[in-house]
Amino acid sequence: MRFLKKLKAVVSWLACAAPGLAMAGTSVTGHVKDLSIQKDFGTFVFIQLDTPQSSPIACHANAGWTYTLPQQTDADKKILALLMMARALGQTVTLRGAGACNEFGSIESAVGVDTYQ
Repeated sequence: MRFLKKLKAVVSWLACAAPGLAMAGTSVTGHVKDLSIQKDFGTFVFIQLDTPQSSPIACHANAGWTYTLPQQTDADKKILALLMMARALGQTVTLRGAGACNEFGSIESAVGVDTYQ
């Protein structure tokens, strides 16, 4: 019983502390304007929405692109497929950023996408 109380206290503390431990990423809602894959830059996609980031993170200094997206996992490839579908259908998307510029030093990395009718 004591163990469960201690575990509950630790989990509660982590829930309160975790937001301060991770850097928050941005999110942008708009339409997919451009997608670009350049083999000489690496295995990632450049993404540009028709809406600019209103408050980019510190490392994001390239206004030409909204996000980058790696192409290393199945999830990455599914996100790209959703982006291509949304572009073809003219659907609105919300892209969520990682809070870091992992693939290209001056563009935030994307980690999620939502599509809307």
